[in-house]
Amino acid sequence: MYWIMLQEKALNLFKDIKVKALNAAKRFEELKANERKLRKEAAKQETAKIEQKNHKMEEEKLKKLEEDR
Repeated sequence: MYWIMLQEKALNLFKDIKVKALNAAKRFEELKANERKLRKEAAKQETAKIEQKNHKMEEEKLKKLEEDR
């Protein structure tokens, strides 16, 4: 009888550990997904900034060419 109780406690303990590990893995994946999302957004903003800078430089070149004529 005592052995059965120990087995049940051990099984419950393993189940608790498994649930905690699964929850931790889920949180870790959510953090990674959030980090990817933030990096992607930062890259989009950086690309937009570079494109705007390039556009401005092209406009300045065109103005300079028109002035030189």
